[in-house]
Amino acid sequence: MIAWWLWFGPAETTPEVLRELKEMHAAGLGGVLIYPEYPQQVDDPNLSIKNVRFLSPEYLEVYRYAVQAAHNLGMSVDVSGGSGWPYGGPSVSIDLASHAIQMRSYELPNDGFSKKSLLKPDQELVAAFIAQPSQGTPSWRDITSEISAGIQFTPQGEARDKLLIFVSAPTGMKVKRPAWGGEGYVLDHLSSAALLDYTPVLGKLVQKGQSGNLRALFADSLEAYGSDWTSSFLEEFDRRRGYSLLPFLPDIFVNNPARTTDVRFDFWETVADLLTSQYVHPLHEWTRRHGVDLEIQAYGVPAVPQCAYAEVDLPGGEQYDWREFTEGRWASSAAHFYGKKRVLAEYATWAGIPNRFTDTLDDLKLIADLQFLTGMTELSASTLPYSPPSAGIPGWQDYAGAAFGLNQTWWPFFPHLTAYAQRASFILEQGKPVTDVLLYLPVEDVEASARPGSLHTVFGVRDRLAQVKEGDLEEFGLKNALKYEAPLLSAILKSGYTFDGISGDILEHLGVPAGSRIEVGDGSYAVVVLPRIEGMRLGAMQKIADFVGSGGTAIAVGRLPERVYGGLEPATASTRLGAMVEQIFGPSQTESYTVHEFGHGRGIVVQDENDLPRALMEACSPDIWMSNSSTDVGFIHRRARLSVNSNSDYYFIANTSDESKVLHASFRVSHRQPQLWNLESGTTATPATYTFQGDRTALDVLLGPRRSLVVYFGASDQPPVAKSSNLPQATWSHGRVSADVESSGSYFAETTHGRQERVVPPLPGAIEIAAPWRVDFNPRLNVTRTMNQLASWTVDPATRYFSGTAIYSTTFDIPQSCLGVGKLVWLDMGDVRNAARVWVNGHLAGDVWQKPYRLEVRAWLRRGSNQLRIEVANLLINALLGQPPPDYTELKKAYGDRFPYPQEWKANPGPWPSGLLGPVRIVPGMRIEFSVKSEVGAKASGGLR
Repeated sequence: MIAWWLWFGPAETTPEVLRELKEMHAAGLGGVLIYPEYPQQVDDPNLSIKNVRFLSPEYLEVYRYAVQAAHNLGMSVDVSGGSGWPYGGPSVSIDLASHAIQMRSYELPNDGFSKKSLLKPDQELVAAFIAQPSQGTPSWRDITSEISAGIQFTPQGEARDKLLIFVSAPTGMKVKRPAWGGEGYVLDHLSSAALLDYTPVLGKLVQKGQSGNLRALFADSLEAYGSDWTSSFLEEFDRRRGYSLLPFLPDIFVNNPARTTDVRFDFWETVADLLTSQYVHPLHEWTRRHGVDLEIQAYGVPAVPQCAYAEVDLPGGEQYDWREFTEGRWASSAAHFYGKKRVLAEYATWAGIPNRFTDTLDDLKLIADLQFLTGMTELSASTLPYSPPSAGIPGWQDYAGAAFGLNQTWWPFFPHLTAYAQRASFILEQGKPVTDVLLYLPVEDVEASARPGSLHTVFGVRDRLAQVKEGDLEEFGLKNALKYEAPLLSAILKSGYTFDGISGDILEHLGVPAGSRIEVGDGSYAVVVLPRIEGMRLGAMQKIADFVGSGGTAIAVGRLPERVYGGLEPATASTRLGAMVEQIFGPSQTESYTVHEFGHGRGIVVQDENDLPRALMEACSPDIWMSNSSTDVGFIHRRARLSVNSNSDYYFIANTSDESKVLHASFRVSHRQPQLWNLESGTTATPATYTFQGDRTALDVLLGPRRSLVVYFGASDQPPVAKSSNLPQATWSHGRVSADVESSGSYFAETTHGRQERVVPPLPGAIEIAAPWRVDFNPRLNVTRTMNQLASWTVDPATRYFSGTAIYSTTFDIPQSCLGVGKLVWLDMGDVRNAARVWVNGHLAGDVWQKPYRLEVRAWLRRGSNQLRIEVANLLINALLGQPPPDYTELKKAYGDRFPYPQEWKANPGPWPSGLLGPVRIVPGMRIEFSVKSEVGAKASGGLR
């Protein structure tokens, strides 16, 4: 895991830079992305706060020091290629700034027109038309030459005619959230000349970073709102599309049934082409020459195509609503197509929207799993702010959460999360993805329906797949991520498959039919799904026809494609498309479910998502089949080559719900021994029971609430040591089958050497620790309380707004009946808000930061009196609410409005429950072990690094 290290001001100092880097390194962060943004505080010599201008010698010297210091610590360093986002700033002239094509309409007749009145400064006339009323197809007459000929003109028209003027105009957009000195226009991302003019900014950052110390240059998701034009657009359109756009400009804005969808498609395809060829490609060439990788979130506005990832070394994505089609899935799919193992996730942005300080480590771990389930592999914590001690508590923080800052109350527990993330990242970058479903994205339909303006292709795709209108889905937030799901995507996931989403141009150029599968880069797929596609590329459909003919399966959901967009003769291409569709799917589909044989494969048509699982089964068996399948459980499958004759398979499985799940799962792995890898603890275990079922292996898997694990299949083909057992989650190690139980009863294990049984007599009942608790809120608050009954800190006026750690101390008695050989004792802390560190009789027993809050503590207990100490950390939100909202008057006066103001005081009626709420109980248990003399199975449980 790395962190987006936000540099506010810029107001950084070398001593504080070094201190923060050391703390991040000690917490397990592997690197930083230096990202300069807006000032948070005016200069104050008493607080040693001084803002310097972005890219000034003072700034660059601190930046150079930071890169070197991080490198010395063994941390990677990425740097944003500007201040705020998108790229832009004071060096960008209005001519090289982002532009848009605009249409204006004027009523006729009117003798007062002049070129001067039609065009504002910095605008350029592109074309002018007289639009004439029509009952059917609109008609217009080109009068561009009349306006161009002179300033004064009188367009000839009837009383109800309109004058349509098309101009190239700067959008006027300026860089969002800039640091001091980084203000200015957003550059034209469709112009290589604009990028070339901007490269001195990049050069300063890369050169000061020193050769070999920088990993990557970063470009955030493109948010150049309204941008869709550049000075060479007409020439580029003509060259790329094969006809002139000029006569058809009105069709882009005014609905013309005969032409609008085709011209809009060609328009946005040209925008996408220019974005790639004039911005992403030359930027990649520049980074190569300067010895750094290029990291881009290749989506956003205007219309960034998925194929742009071909030019990206480190693909980036975001969002965590894993049952929708996210930017993360867009990025990870492209990474598979272009053979890139690492996909960086903008991790946990706005997790608790609108709150920035209410995210627990448990929440953040769940979000990590959601982003892993979308195919992203490396987390970039968004955001961790530079915040000197003089800024106080909670300190400087980005206007958006999550708040990963060093001032966080849960920072002492943060290494648990970074260690978990690093283990998961290691697994998720092994070998190649195993993904069965290739989802054809409705990019063409999105482009064909979009007027000029701010087209976000991925959002358009997401909404179509979810079958909702634009704006119906709330963006960001863990609650929203768990709330929304696209029915079609959920049907795929719930049925035991994973999917990648592909744009038609990539399928057309990279798809390789290979028998019953189609290969695209590192991806190999058994089925192509067309989700309510109306129009698509002829070449992509040809590739699907070749795939089906060679033995593959194509599934059309809801409808069949019927047209090709673009060009001057779309009807001819659409006729050819229709012929291929009929070949694949048959001449007619009157039933709700039809199967048509074509070549060695089949085309299937289903009316809706309910029949999709059945159709998928026609293509291949599920990768994981669960008898109790749920949309709450997801997985990612990676496969690496162990040797010429064997593979290793890694199934990362996550339970996204707040309830425990026992999964009766069957894996598409033949006759190989499973292992269970716990990524939270770094330990592994071999199940005592599993079943070989032909080409599958069946296994029961227990997943606690919001928990995950890896089921690993290596080269071993050893059968299970136990044919059957009623032990819960029995494992095998060092010649013993063992399991932990909390209730009495008869337990057995049936092995090849016979049946072994053990009767567990009634265990002592749970013991509630009800003794008075001493609670010390030291050293910051210097308050001590005695609690006869556990309660939230917020009920006490003295601790109501306290954020930090309180130390709970008490004593409790343990009877001899709880101790002895084979006995276990769990300390169950009930409700903890929100993380705790436990000592028993002076020994560190461990940390808890996820439900259930419990630890096994038998090793440190003694008969009679025992001492218990629990350090509990709450959330930072309470300290914030205990302060008045900040007064930004002086900041605005010095630097203007640069960021949205925080909303916590409006969003929260009061402080959040805090502390050890209990009940705290001692829960006795037993470890049952059966000796197994056979040497089959794994040698021992091991550990993950």
